[in-house]
Amino acid sequence: MVSLVTRVNTARAAMVPPLSAITVKHPDGSGTDVAVAMLTTAMNNHPGLMQTVQDRIADLNKARNALRKAAGKVDRDNKRWFAAWEGTYPEGSVGRDALSQIDTGPHTPPPDAFQINTVTPAVGGSFAAVYVAGGGNHATTLHLQWKVTGVDLDFGHNTLVVLAGQTVATGAAAGVDVIFRTKAENSQGVTYSAQQTGAAL
Repeated sequence: MVSLVTRVNTARAAMVPPLSAITVKHPDGSGTDVAVAMLTTAMNNHPGLMQTVQDRIADLNKARNALRKAAGKVDRDNKRWFAAWEGTYPEGSVGRDALSQIDTGPHTPPPDAFQINTVTPAVGGSFAAVYVAGGGNHATTLHLQWKVTGVDLDFGHNTLVVLAGQTVATGAAAGVDVIFRTKAENSQGVTYSAQQTGAAL
């Protein structure tokens, strides 16, 4: 787009009389004219901004993993203390009766599956994933996973689910099948969705 507008502007400037460069109104409603130089700057800044987003996602994943590990450790320690206390005091003792004051429920159920509706291929090995509304109940984290047929032995590619839908670059060559699934996880376990397959373009 930038290259095309640049060539058109050059041709317009060479006309007699010369015509001004093409501009468009800014979408924010401010009435500001956006020239090709501003578009070029925005496009040059885009990769850096996307990297910042990916860095924040990585930080979020790290924090969620740490939280899940801490929650699991606390849960295991609590159960060990409960079992030790229960084994120490006989039925009818004051110590055993004290256990009745500990609320052991309700318990979080395993997560429901979060289903993929469609995966649509685009040129270059990218796929757009659209999800079925609802699902994923009780999940602490939701991830989209995929594997490239003939390349990956397992679902080694992983990214956080974007509920509104998302596009991922799989790196698959044209004509190669890519298999997708989602992974719903909480402290009680993991539930995978039905798999969806698409051929890369």
